[in-house]
Amino acid sequence: MTSFNDRYPKSGYFTAADLLGQPDLLVQIDHVEFDVEIGDKIRDVVEFQNDGRSLVLNRACGSVIATLYGDKIEDWDGRWVWLFADETVKFNNEIKPGIRVRPTKPSVDGGAQSSSSPFERTGAQNLNDKVEF
Repeated sequence: MTSFNDRYPKSGYFTAADLLGQPDLLVQIDHVEFDVEIGDKIRDVVEFQNDGRSLVLNRACGSVIATLYGDKIEDWDGRWVWLFADETVKFNNEIKPGIRVRPTKPSVDGGAQSSSSPFERTGAQNLNDKVEF
């Protein structure tokens, strides 16, 4: 018998469904892989140190990370971000859930960016350094 999951394995990329109904997820950027072929498109992909999934970078998420940590993508390595599912993202004139990055720097280990164990956001704690747009 042919298995659907064998023929169509999970991609390893975050989807909005992974985060819907979940608390924000704290992830640490390992690096950004440039020019990855995904289907018929070339994209940049954010790889994380503390999660086996990756994030296909889009303008909305990249703009927030750049505002938090600077325009040089290589400077994002080792930095922490909150991912969440936004149910109001417009895709081709249709509103669907999408992944977004919170415009706040997570406070990890008393405010220092470190490579310690990840934790989930459960409320308003750890929200230092709000970024104004």
